Amino acid sequence: MIFLFGLVTLLVAWSKNFGGLVVCRLFLGIFEAGSFPAIFYIIANFYTSGESLKRIAFFFNCTCLAGGCAGALAYRINDLHGVHGFDSWQWIYIIEGAFTMGLAIPLYFAVSDFPEEARFLNENERSFLKQKLELYQGNSGFEIKQTWKDIATVFKEPMLYITAICYFSLVVPSYCYAFFAPTVIAELGYTAMEAQRHSIYPWLATMGFSIILAVTSDMSKIRLPFALIASAVSIAGLSIVFSCYDANARYAGCFLTAMGLYSCMPILICWMSLNFSGHTRKSVGTAFVIGFGNIGGIVSSFIFPNNEAPRFKKGFGICIAFACLAFLLLAVYAAYLRWLNFRKDTDSYRQQWNEKDERSQIVRGDLNPDFKYWL
Repeated sequence: MIFLFGLVTLLVAWSKNFGGLVVCRLFLGIFEAGSFPAIFYIIANFYTSGESLKRIAFFFNCTCLAGGCAGALAYRINDLHGVHGFDSWQWIYIIEGAFTMGLAIPLYFAVSDFPEEARFLNENERSFLKQKLELYQGNSGFEIKQTWKDIATVFKEPMLYITAICYFSLVVPSYCYAFFAPTVIAELGYTAMEAQRHSIYPWLATMGFSIILAVTSDMSKIRLPFALIASAVSIAGLSIVFSCYDANARYAGCFLTAMGLYSCMPILICWMSLNFSGHTRKSVGTAFVIGFGNIGGIVSSFIFPNNEAPRFKKGFGICIAFACLAFLLLAVYAAYLRWLNFRKDTDSYRQQWNEKDERSQIVRGDLNPDFKYWL
C-alpha cells in the first residue's frame, strides 16, 4: 500500500485537469487509509503494553514533523522550476512519490506482520518473543483463522465506541491546526522562509513533549494521567489562540495546542490497541477507531472559513468543545476499564468464561479474567 501510495503521488505530477487530480486524490486516500492503522497494529504485535507507547509516539510525531517540514521542502524545491521541462509543483510530487516508492521496496522484505513470521529473527528469538507477548498480552491466536463472527464480537464492545468518539474529538482540532496556524504565524510579520522555519518549531516541541510523556507512561505502567495532561495542554493552547490578541501569545498557544493534541492521540491509540488482545480484536479495533476518527478531518474543513479570519471565533469554539469532550471521554474510558477489571474478579464472570470452548477463549483474548486492562 505504501508503494502504491508513492506511485499515485508520482502520477499526480502528470495530471492535466481537475478530474485527473480528483481521481489521484481518491486513490491516495484509499492507499493511505490502511497504512496508518497497519503500522500501529504491527508495533502493537511486537511489543508489550509497557514497551509500545514510546515507539508509537515516536512514529506518530515523525509523521507530524514531516508535515511541518513539507512547506520548507516545497520552498526549496521551487528552485527546480523549469528543470527538464517540469514546473516546481510537479517536482514536489515526483521527488516525494519516487522517495516513497523506493523506501517501500526494502520495507516489504524487512518488516513482518507478526512475530511468528519475523524474518529478521531466528527460531529461538521468535519463540522467546512469542512467549513474552503471551505472558503479558495473552495468546495472539495467530494460528486461528478468523471468521465474521469473531469480527462481530469486537463491535459489541462499548470501549470500542468510547475510544473511537474520543479519537474523533481529538482529530477535529488537530486537523484544524493546519488551518489556523499559518494565519497566526503570518501575524508575526516574518518573511516567507522565516515563516516556514517558525512553523516547524511547534512540531519539534511536540515531539519532545510526546516522547517524555510516552516514556514516563511506559515506565509507570499507567495511561490516564498522561492522556489527561496532554488533553488539558491542548485545551489551554486552543483557549490562548482563541482569546488573545497578541501575536506572540497566540504563537505560544500554537505550541501548546500541537503539543497537547499530538501527544494525546498516540497515547489513546496505544492504550486502545493494547487493551484488545489477539490479532483479530486488535486489528479490527485499531482500524475502526482510526478510520472513524479520521472522519473528523471532514468536519474540520468546514469550520475555519476564510471570511472569519483571523479570529475564527466559531471555529475555535468548536475545537475547544471537541477537546473538552475528549478530556471527558478519556476519564469515562478509564472508569469503564476499571469496572471491567472489577467485573473480571467475580466468580460469576469466571464461571461464564470457563464455559466457553478453547477457540472462543483464544479469539476473545482480552475478555479472559486473567487479562487486566491498563488504566
